[in-house]
Amino acid sequence: MRVVLLVVSAVVAVVSGWQALWVAEVGAEQQIPQLEGDGGAGLVFALLCLAGGVAALFRRWLGCALFSLAALAGVWAGVVFADLVTGLWAVAPLALGFVAWWKGGRCRGRSRTAQTTAHKAPAI
Repeated sequence: MRVVLLVVSAVVAVVSGWQALWVAEVGAEQQIPQLEGDGGAGLVFALLCLAGGVAALFRRWLGCALFSLAALAGVWAGVVFADLVTGLWAVAPLALGFVAWWKGGRCRGRSRTAQTTAHKAPAI
């Protein structure tokens, strides 16, 4: 499940990062500082999503923290730069952080101790 989480976070990072680069490029060509800033915030969001996926492979709490920071960065960029798409992207790291926390633990249903039998050996 951790590898699936990494792949999904990488897909989110690539798609949102591609969008952020495109927005920043248009802002630079047209000399619009708001679009340049929005693209930069989107890149930070994408990098935090990718870092959260990598960190969730080793420590689930660190992955959840990075996913939470990515969600905050996405919401911040959505509010400050009035970018609805980046604001909506913030839902993805929240869901990924929830999955990392829920499925990131060890096997809860299995006991790691050796099984013992309740029967005694027959007396001779």
